[in-house]
Amino acid sequence: MHALALPAPQGGEDKSIKLPSLFDDGVLGGITNKFYQRVPRVKYTVKEWEPDFYPAACISESQSNNKCRVSDMKVYDVTYEDCPQPWTMCRCNSAVVSAKRLFEFFARVPVKARAEIRHMFSWPDQPGLAAYAFGPDIGLTNSLQSGDRKQDMNVIIHETGHVLDQGASDSPEMLDAISKDSCVLRPYSQVSRGENLGNVMVMTYFKMIDRDGYKKVHNEKGMSCMQNQLDFMEKRYAERMTPGGTCPPRLHKNSEKKHVPGGVLTKKDLELLRRDLPEGTWTRHEDHGMYPQHDHANHF
Repeated sequence: MHALALPAPQGGEDKSIKLPSLFDDGVLGGITNKFYQRVPRVKYTVKEWEPDFYPAACISESQSNNKCRVSDMKVYDVTYEDCPQPWTMCRCNSAVVSAKRLFEFFARVPVKARAEIRHMFSWPDQPGLAAYAFGPDIGLTNSLQSGDRKQDMNVIIHETGHVLDQGASDSPEMLDAISKDSCVLRPYSQVSRGENLGNVMVMTYFKMIDRDGYKKVHNEKGMSCMQNQLDFMEKRYAERMTPGGTCPPRLHKNSEKKHVPGGVLTKKDLELLRRDLPEGTWTRHEDHGMYPQHDHANHF
């Protein structure tokens, strides 16, 4: 087990988890790698948007922390063969994650989970930030730069967990599960309940892909110390994290299509600019250094 010294909360409820971790990050990566050979890939088609038109959410996110000039963004509608409605994705020209890799990784998210995600973004490297989820949107920065698609899928599924959380990480059922267990999955799980849910979502996903392989790892590595968390996640998310099936109605409409001539925002645009989110209370989950980087390349 691995203990982690956590910073003291700066006010508000302390949502860190005071349990030891079962794995360190390197060990977890070695375990999950074997499952990716069984991840189904859904075929897709791509249509690039005409110049000077952008989704409102992409414009707003591009201006957050000066991620990207609007004129440097490209927008794509990506239609996967298991769902008739396309997903709109935005990529900055200087982003680390290529457009193709963005499409390919999203193709491996089960369609019932994919249906709850609105936009995917690919931004330039932001030191210390691997990826983030804000409301129904997911942004990738330097998380995929290693070219190791196995670790990269961990990041995608973790962020998908944040989108699907919707209060589950703070629910009485999850708190009860944590109280009955004697460990969490990895050190990053100790940071908060939300990060813990994102990490356990990774294991839930792999169980849906290969139950026999998962059972072997579970028994060999002693994952029974977090069995209540695993049971809660499977009960709540098994259907959405199982590959295949039909596309349910999309949970969120695309953000409004905006015309920005020349990709240059005016002063009026900046004054009116606001984050385009569906109704509800949303939390930004920024994930820093979730998984170690690797030097070897393994491209699709």
